[in-house]
Amino acid sequence: YGHLPHQRANARAGEAGLRVVVRDRLVFRGRVVGPGGAPVPSFSVDGRSFQADDGRFALPLEPREGQIEIRVEAPGMQTRSVQSGSTVSELGDVVLQAAPELRGRVTLGGQPVADAAVSAGADTVRTDGAGAFVLSIREPQAGTSLRVLASKGDLAGSADATLAGPVEIALVGEQGVRIRVLGPSGAPAAGRAVQLAGARSYAWATGADGTASGNALAGDYRISTDAQPGRMWFVRLPGREVVLGPTTGSASLEIDVSSPLEALWIERG
Repeated sequence: YGHLPHQRANARAGEAGLRVVVRDRLVFRGRVVGPGGAPVPSFSVDGRSFQADDGRFALPLEPREGQIEIRVEAPGMQTRSVQSGSTVSELGDVVLQAAPELRGRVTLGGQPVADAAVSAGADTVRTDGAGAFVLSIREPQAGTSLRVLASKGDLAGSADATLAGPVEIALVGEQGVRIRVLGPSGAPAAGRAVQLAGARSYAWATGADGTASGNALAGDYRISTDAQPGRMWFVRLPGREVVLGPTTGSASLEIDVSSPLEALWIERG
């Protein structure tokens, strides 16, 4: 955690006497505070959690091209990225601003729904007894609407919202989805499997015209098809017809996965 290999060492199974030399990472220190300068006692830096009454942290980092960049998060606060040169180990106070709040309620047939899960991006809360919720948006996007999802049991719903006003999300059951699958050449892919993984998992097959239809709950899904092995699409439902095509831009996000796969991170931006 606090060390890096000084140089790479190659070895084969059965060898003995291997010597690995490591060097210390540079340790960067700072203090996380709120808008009024009061320490934030619970926060994370680059995904590592800290509990400190004085808001202080010390983190070993490896600079890249003479720079470091850290991502600081805390409940109810806007996420902030901090950059610094590798020669400045004291980062001082990292000031976080209060996250804007989205208010609204979840309904079913016009009646409030209690204990429904409501999310926008990585932020999730549950509704109270009156179906109301207050959701902190830690990463607000200026000038864009928020896609808010709500779910409870076999019901789900979604709505586009802005921070300016309250939003109401109506829960419904599974809704119709149509997926059109194209092969590498761009021609319709008939008789191919389509798999959706998200709020629930679904497995469909395309017909002669390359389309697959079914019902799915609202939410974010990973979709794959054996018409294009090794490729995955990230799609938000409900929506208009989803096209799984051979070119970039035919879905909300595409990622080509090469084998063997060790690890894959998906981050906003």
